[in-house]
Amino acid sequence: MTHERTPCRKEEEQYLTFRIGEEWFGLAVTSIKDVMYTPQLTPVPLSSFEVAGLLNLRGYIVTAIHASLFLGTKAPPRTMGSMCIVLQDEKEDELYSFIVDKVYDIESWPKSLYGSLPLNMIPRWESVADGVFRLEGRVVTILNKRKMLTKLSQM
Repeated sequence: MTHERTPCRKEEEQYLTFRIGEEWFGLAVTSIKDVMYTPQLTPVPLSSFEVAGLLNLRGYIVTAIHASLFLGTKAPPRTMGSMCIVLQDEKEDELYSFIVDKVYDIESWPKSLYGSLPLNMIPRWESVADGVFRLEGRVVTILNKRKMLTKLSQM
């Protein structure tokens, strides 16, 4: 599947696009600390079901989260061949890695394609998303880093 890229204009924000199952998501590039293939994880006994384990990122211990379980998608959680998107909580100085099926590209789109969340949005997505880009052949749900980390702290 090919996607048309548009050059980024100053008023457009850039998003890292990724998939979980059949669903497309985006995160503002400015909110991402790192992207990598999922390394070996150390299990965390008695943790919530969304926690996949811990990983070592250049000497920092990072909590790895199954994004599919965190967002309540129908996609089964997986780690083999998946990728991690690392976010940093500046307030708590903590790192969290969200395991996704595949990371695609950094993209930007005209603001005219941006819209509010649909009324039939999955409630879990509503609590961590800002809006959607309605593109030809796909809808990309834009996640909000601050909302995601707040939701994590409530678990």
